[in-house]
Amino acid sequence: MTPQSAQLHWSSLAASALFGLAIPAVIFNNRFSQLLYTIEDESARAMLGDRKAYQLAPTAFPAQLTGVTWDQAIDVYTASLQRTWQISVIFAGFSFLVALVALCEKEIPLRQELKPDFGMEKEAETMGRKMEENCLNNNGSAHRIVSSNLVILPFK
Repeated sequence: MTPQSAQLHWSSLAASALFGLAIPAVIFNNRFSQLLYTIEDESARAMLGDRKAYQLAPTAFPAQLTGVTWDQAIDVYTASLQRTWQISVIFAGFSFLVALVALCEKEIPLRQELKPDFGMEKEAETMGRKMEENCLNNNGSAHRIVSSNLVILPFK
């Protein structure tokens, strides 16, 4: 595996962790917190609050709820999952549109020959002459240059 392919692999894993775990967890916990008031049992609300619903969903904790509290918790979990899927579909649709726009872009042809001279040597010569001119004042005494901004101060 080349370093470039390893970097690509790890960056794709990081992106999949972000869009596959972190963002859905935030969406789910946010919606769950918004709907938490619909669970009447105070102890169940305390256990599922503080953004713990996403991490407690796959455990045996929801099975400890009974009766009406169980039904209320299922309704809140269902509504939270529904919102998570809705926003995920929006992300997917936006990504599809970006990919579609990228496919429709006009191709810009690249240059076939290199032109490495960008006039930097001319600029350096011109800058050197200006610095020499600025180092001598009208009466011929020397000055010192303090910074690249050509602040000129007389020698002491």
